[in-house]
Amino acid sequence: MGVTVRGQINQLEQHTPAVISSVKTAVPTTAMSRRPSQITQTSLGPGVVWANSDFCWTSVPKNANMVYRSILQNLGVPRVTYQPTHGQTWCIFVIRDPRTRLISALGEHCLRRRVRGRSIKDLLESLLADPGNFDEHLEPQTVWVQGKRYTEILLFEDLYQQTLAHPFFAPHSTVVNRYMNPDRLNNSKHHRGKSLQQLYLDHQDLVDLAIKKYYNKDLDIWKDRKNWTGKEI
Repeated sequence: MGVTVRGQINQLEQHTPAVISSVKTAVPTTAMSRRPSQITQTSLGPGVVWANSDFCWTSVPKNANMVYRSILQNLGVPRVTYQPTHGQTWCIFVIRDPRTRLISALGEHCLRRRVRGRSIKDLLESLLADPGNFDEHLEPQTVWVQGKRYTEILLFEDLYQQTLAHPFFAPHSTVVNRYMNPDRLNNSKHHRGKSLQQLYLDHQDLVDLAIKKYYNKDLDIWKDRKNWTGKEI
């Protein structure tokens, strides 16, 4: 059996510090695949789409993912490995106001990483200083859809109505209504049901700094999604 990377490092500790440093630095570089514009150190792996010959939806974390996955699974649309679109009639993803999404994503991060006792202010300050230790929910939305073109970009804040009106979903309103509750989309399940808009306003200065630093393109697409329809993200 070959020597493990850790074993190689231990052996090298008997030699020069420069060599040790180069090996330790090389380990995470080869182990992690990073995407352009990614801000965290999380290994994202392949993205996911749900697609058939007529329809394609790209999953973007914190943008009603579980709702759409349930609807599409019920409609028999399979989950497939991330790939470029292949001429489907409808290729969509959901864009969300990055300001309220950021507040929601911080709550998701705390839940998954079991972070307790930190205020939103503290988390935002840490994100601005160094986003590396946050999870994939804090990635820009464009990280998940970059390099692709979409026939439609749906707005999270009006997702219920836009989903029901969409030609693919319109014949299946019963299924949509079974899984999508519009009243739950804009309140936080991670912040004791508080309004995400109010939480944004309570921390507007720090959130706006984060948007400018990391999420400007998300905000641009959210404000003018029609302009981005059919264009490479």
